[in-house]
Amino acid sequence: MTWSAYLRKNGDSLIAAAAGFCLIIFLTRHGGIGISPDAVSYMSAAENLYHHRGLKDFSQLTMVDFPAGYPIFLQCIMLLTGATPLLYGPWLNAFLFALVIYTCGSMMNCFSYSNRWYKAALLSCIVLSPSLQEIYSMLWSETLFIVLLLLLMAVLHYYYRSRSLPLLLALGLLSGLACVTRYAGIAFVITIGFLLLVSPGRPLRKKLLHFFVFVSVSALLPAINLLHNARVSGTLTGYREEAIRGIGDNLSDTGWVFCNWLPFLKQFPAIAPVLALLLIAAFGCRWLWRLLRNRQFDSYENIATGFFLSYTLFMILSASLSRYQPLDNRLLCPVFIPLLWSIGGWLMEAIQAARRRRKLWIALALLLLVCFQYGQITEDKETWTDIRYAGIPGYTEDQWRHSPIVRYIQQNKALFRPGFGIYSNANDAVWFFTGMKAELLPHNDFPNDVKQFFDEKHCYVVWFDDGYNPDLAGLDFITRVKKMKLLVRLPDGAIYETE
Repeated sequence: MTWSAYLRKNGDSLIAAAAGFCLIIFLTRHGGIGISPDAVSYMSAAENLYHHRGLKDFSQLTMVDFPAGYPIFLQCIMLLTGATPLLYGPWLNAFLFALVIYTCGSMMNCFSYSNRWYKAALLSCIVLSPSLQEIYSMLWSETLFIVLLLLLMAVLHYYYRSRSLPLLLALGLLSGLACVTRYAGIAFVITIGFLLLVSPGRPLRKKLLHFFVFVSVSALLPAINLLHNARVSGTLTGYREEAIRGIGDNLSDTGWVFCNWLPFLKQFPAIAPVLALLLIAAFGCRWLWRLLRNRQFDSYENIATGFFLSYTLFMILSASLSRYQPLDNRLLCPVFIPLLWSIGGWLMEAIQAARRRRKLWIALALLLLVCFQYGQITEDKETWTDIRYAGIPGYTEDQWRHSPIVRYIQQNKALFRPGFGIYSNANDAVWFFTGMKAELLPHNDFPNDVKQFFDEKHCYVVWFDDGYNPDLAGLDFITRVKKMKLLVRLPDGAIYETE
């Protein structure tokens, strides 16, 4: 392909990717990359790996709650640049976001129903997506996870056409990398394994052979990670609490995320579970129909629908078994692009099938696009206004960077006597801002940890008002059991010494 032909085919993708790159740099220009408690764990583990101290987070405990892939990825960037994740984070995420956009554009060239205007519309939806902008302005593993998802879909598309062993091995390797980037990557392994077994047009014996090869390769990296976790902690993925939200609650949370993605539905939270059920049922029936009829089963649109269904159902079920934060944009962001492609594919199929009413379908598609973009741009404007003056929400936001309690600790580290333990309801913030090690206040659901904390005679408690967590032992509860001496009280927190 000549350079001019390449530009004609991919020039719009390059322009959109450059716009996405600049957008992330713009969003992070005030205070830098967004840092959450999870990001502190990733960053500290990467820095410990870089300094040959092992896969340990800021608490100096081996990291098992999160897989090892993303911290290792950050460490590799440190080896290349010599900079810390906090410094290179904006540039890394800008590059990853641009890579997502360009990869999407390249994949759209092979859509079943595609043209230049349709591709440009979808690319603009991805660039302006508040969902993706939130993810790529934070130091989160989802930034790499989404890239791996797109690569998996691309390789699977070409595998369907050639059934070659190298592409099968690539599927296994990418799936394994997804699993050690986020434990939810197991959903991708399940999805591809199922697709290998049900894909039409192949003898069952060959399907089974390729299935076992894929599972063997994809299981290698996660198995190493899980065995390491079991050796150092006695658990595979850390201590997981039993879920307190049922399938109905998680279905409602999922639908609420979809309401925030789609135009003008944010004002109707009551329809959230209905919307989630409707999308799952509609796309499930469409996917089954293509499987049974063997029509466009290997198309990007159908592959995207399959990943949307499997990942969404996996997250709803897993959140109903294991306790973690309510399903939100961060946890469901990997299905934003598959959902967008699935809806767009359905509209394009309807336009192509229509004869007398084709103009009506085109008008409907344009109306939906305008409404969708209006909703996205409105939300983007609000977000950009807030970030412009305060920075990305998290520990790099002005509220935390200029915190009186943080500044006091930074200037008075001698206050903490050697040999006395330090506890906090935001121990990650203590490490991030001061480099001091602190233990997390005990969790209410772990009586042994609560007892161990109360048995400790002398320690300090650093309390952040903005770090309130109802799952942890609170000040009222602690003061009823332990004698607490107030050392300093500031507008946003306090420091106590137990006696």
